[in-house]
Amino acid sequence: MSVAFAADDPKPSVDVKPAQPTNAARPSVQYKTDPDSLPQEGVPKGKLEGPFIFKSQIFSNTVRKYWVFVPAQLQGRGSPHYYSDLHATILHQLGLNHKKMEVVTLGRTMRLVEEGRPIKEIIG
Repeated sequence: MSVAFAADDPKPSVDVKPAQPTNAARPSVQYKTDPDSLPQEGVPKGKLEGPFIFKSQIFSNTVRKYWVFVPAQLQGRGSPHYYSDLHATILHQLGLNHKKMEVVTLGRTMRLVEEGRPIKEIIG
């Protein structure tokens, strides 16, 4: 009986070549765009603000560059409203005081609407 090891074989049985970078063009993938993702007539366009630089005060030498998209509805407005404002407005219209509505969860008392205020422009 004869046992042969790979190290004993001067020529490997499989021709192994290192991977070479190829300059072959990759096929481009074209995704179909939904009509809703295209610009529409009569719809206000937002704009991209930035770049802004954020320097962390916690992690030294950490700097981030970021952009913010501002929807057209918020441009030039002094005070945007949030979902909690809408909740407070609905409760106000129902005759309920949103500041007194609380729920107890796991021993912690939480307000139903934490930060919202009724929107005066809707109420009139």
